[in-house]
Amino acid sequence: MTYFTKPFFTLVFAIADIYPLVILLDVIGIIMILFKERFEPRTFVLWLMIIIVLPVAGFLLYLVLGCTLYSTKRFDRKAEADRAILSEVPEDAVHGLDMGDGLDYATKGNDVRAYWNIGDFHDDAVTDIRSAKASVLVEIRKVPRRSFEKIADALCDAASRGVDVRVITGSYGFGRTYGIRSIVSAGGHFTTFHSRFYSTFSLKNSNRLLRGVIVIDGAIAYSGTESVVRVEGPAACRLAKRFAADWSFRTGESFDVDVMSGSHGGDIVQITSGGPDVGGEGPPVSEYMSLIMGAKERIYMTFEYLVPNEVLYNSMRLAVFSGAEVHLIIPRRGRHWYQAWNSLSASNELMLAGVHVYFTDKRTMRNVIVCDGKMCSVGSAVFNTRSMRYDFTTNVLAFSESLASQLEGFFREELRSAMECHPEEYADRSFADKLKIVFSRMMMFFN
Repeated sequence: MTYFTKPFFTLVFAIADIYPLVILLDVIGIIMILFKERFEPRTFVLWLMIIIVLPVAGFLLYLVLGCTLYSTKRFDRKAEADRAILSEVPEDAVHGLDMGDGLDYATKGNDVRAYWNIGDFHDDAVTDIRSAKASVLVEIRKVPRRSFEKIADALCDAASRGVDVRVITGSYGFGRTYGIRSIVSAGGHFTTFHSRFYSTFSLKNSNRLLRGVIVIDGAIAYSGTESVVRVEGPAACRLAKRFAADWSFRTGESFDVDVMSGSHGGDIVQITSGGPDVGGEGPPVSEYMSLIMGAKERIYMTFEYLVPNEVLYNSMRLAVFSGAEVHLIIPRRGRHWYQAWNSLSASNELMLAGVHVYFTDKRTMRNVIVCDGKMCSVGSAVFNTRSMRYDFTTNVLAFSESLASQLEGFFREELRSAMECHPEEYADRSFADKLKIVFSRMMMFFN
């Protein structure tokens, strides 16, 4: 036997005695993927190949990492329950704006401002939490010690004063929930978005809680990941409603959102959510589409990574063809080695269409869009169909010249240290880089 044929026949002889079971498991997996799953085409082909090429192991990998049947059924029920909580029309609602899957009522009378770096908002958040009178609601993926220490101390202080402090996290344990025991000991309440076991040990890269929200007294809210928006006004109450829906899903407990809010400014804000709990068949891309397609002069965007998405790609191309200047910033490094190479490969078509693509050496997780100095979106939704469909995200969509102007200033400062990539440079990449792109594209489903 040759070096290549020996492992093949070893595998064949190993499964020869159980081949009926192997065939049965593969057929079950293929039937589930063909008739039950709602995968996008690329993901569908990937799992089909894994199950066929890796007998038994491929089926087990699909069950552990890829299967969405149970979660889809579960979150469909959550979507129905959420609508009952979010369906009440607020007094400050702005009628006439788009409504659809994941799009909440837009409200007027808000005051908004942005923090470009996540650490910049901590002092203001601590001040607001320490002045809380009724409630502090926190929903976050994880709370590591290094970035959450001041806020955790403020939450303990608020809970000890009798303020209703509630915290939801998407992860648990292993240094990802710093300060939770202290908060509970002080009188606060805590739950994980999924079960405690799932939140501790799950390896799935879907159904992740990526929402980052802090709401104080239903009047002031912070939302975002790397870049954060502070909202004061009726939109803060809408974020509190979003939290209440998620809290009820996990605990079965309903509670009234205390609102100490009124009109605080002239900005219109619409809260948008993504994930299996917003209903509908497709990902909620409306906030991106309305911003990008409506731009006439300039668009600034930054995402933590880039994965091909035809709907959003076409909107960016059309914006360029309509005469708008489109600037996109992507980090050169990501949480995973293949994300940057995915981004480089995915950005080539955009560069060919006339989009200015910049790579920064800073490792960031910003997801921000600013259009024409008037409209902007800040939050946790990534430019990725899969993430928007299967991860739980929240964005703040603001019609605010002051906020857009502030964010554009941050973008211009960021562009000073970023380097623009051109189609010619992509075409001249080395053979080693081409191999890295090939392997990274095979991994893009695990973002």
